[in-house]
Amino acid sequence: MKITFGDITGEAFAILREHKALIIPLVAAMTAGFAVMDLVSDKLGNFSGIISSVFVQYIFLEQVLSVRSERRRFGSMLGASMLAGLGIIVGLVFLVLPGLFVAVRWVLAPAYVVTEGQRASESLSSSWDATRENWLPLMLVYLVLAVPSLVILVGIGFSLGFSGATPGWVETVLLNLMVTVFTVGNWAVVAAAFRLLGERRDDLESLFA
Repeated sequence: MKITFGDITGEAFAILREHKALIIPLVAAMTAGFAVMDLVSDKLGNFSGIISSVFVQYIFLEQVLSVRSERRRFGSMLGASMLAGLGIIVGLVFLVLPGLFVAVRWVLAPAYVVTEGQRASESLSSSWDATRENWLPLMLVYLVLAVPSLVILVGIGFSLGFSGATPGWVETVLLNLMVTVFTVGNWAVVAAAFRLLGERRDDLESLFA
């Protein structure tokens, strides 16, 4: 069940257009919330941002993938995110590419938690299996998504570094806006790849039914 770079980006943009009534206020709220937390306390902002992002991602995927579950597995989502984060860090310790490879292979774990109620370790395993033949186009999508954000973030960082100034509210809002856009774009890619793989699987099953 192979999907291409074009398949993923096309489906992701379709999701963004289809759910713009959800995504636009979501980006605004996340940007404002994270900016306020950063201005109040850097450590509080970082920790709260990570935790809240996990819960918001759950609701986002629930809406985009049209899931209605009686029991939400927020704990499994948080656990999968933490385990994936540790694995990525270990990969990055050795080289950048192993870290990116692990990140891509586990990227669909949240979708399996939301749609199938899987536990953390089970969702990571399912994502690893699902991306076996599709990790390269997924990695290319994330590189394309990350480069513009990194360029802008590095530019703001250098300008502040040369001036010796601390980030004001304008810089803080801009930084958080870029991070939020990348984050929500990431979620859209997860939903897109998961939907595409589900459609390919359904087509294959109907072919041999």
